[in-house]
Amino acid sequence: MTEKKEPGWTRTAQVFGNGDFRRGKMLVVALARRLDETRHRLPAFARDSREALGYIDAGMDGLLHTVRYESEERQMDAALELATSLMRFLNREHLPLGKPRAHKSKDAKK
Repeated sequence: MTEKKEPGWTRTAQVFGNGDFRRGKMLVVALARRLDETRHRLPAFARDSREALGYIDAGMDGLLHTVRYESEERQMDAALELATSLMRFLNREHLPLGKPRAHKSKDAKK
């Protein structure tokens, strides 16, 4: 079985843009810019997984509200805010530095 190679920048942008390199590049750049701004404004994302999920839930509620009542520009802003929270969760920024926690199954013995 052959090992898959990591996609380069061009392929990554195409994937993010659903085949459209320019759209994908714009999306990746917008997300990176928002992540940078958010980390400067809020260096500590969350104290634990529950708090992080609370931010994600609030972001989803905000996005639903903007889709119903606000402009497309505001909808994209709310979606970027939610994506930022999700990226920070995926990046495990809610965990103490240097102490990644292993996921425990419910059946694990104590």
